[in-house]
Amino acid sequence: VGIEAKGLSDDKGYGDADLFFRVFDETRSELPPASQVNLLTSAVKKNAFHREAWLAIGDATASGSLPQSSAAPQWEYLKTTFKEYPDFTFSMLGKFAKMFKAPDQKYAFYEAMSKYFLGLQRQDLVASLRIEEIDMCVAENRKDLGAQVAIGGTQECAGEGAQGVALAR
Repeated sequence: VGIEAKGLSDDKGYGDADLFFRVFDETRSELPPASQVNLLTSAVKKNAFHREAWLAIGDATASGSLPQSSAAPQWEYLKTTFKEYPDFTFSMLGKFAKMFKAPDQKYAFYEAMSKYFLGLQRQDLVASLRIEEIDMCVAENRKDLGAQVAIGGTQECAGEGAQGVALAR
């Protein structure tokens, strides 16, 4: 709700962003991926808080339609712009993590983001991130990294209830 309210506080910018998003939404099956991405990035340039455009950018990143060279700057922009909305940033994390193909790159991304959320005093998000990171390590057959993440995460998030227990488990 906060994101939508912030976005709508700029009527002209939101209207322009929404136009780009609607064109994307109605024509995406007929457009090449590069044109789709251009429409979406144009939408967030017009209004950084157009939530639907961000969700579509996340989906494009997760599907591989948005290459890492384009997704990485979008992630940095989102992370900086949405500092007041860490829950939204976290909700996009898994989609953007898919821009990395190698387990070590994904691991470095998760580690950087854990520091980011710790800096925001959001141990609850760090615990959730650590659980997602462990799942990624197991899926990538890197149980060594997963064990390391679980031990560190347990120490960072000991007071986070069920999530702390899940890390310990």
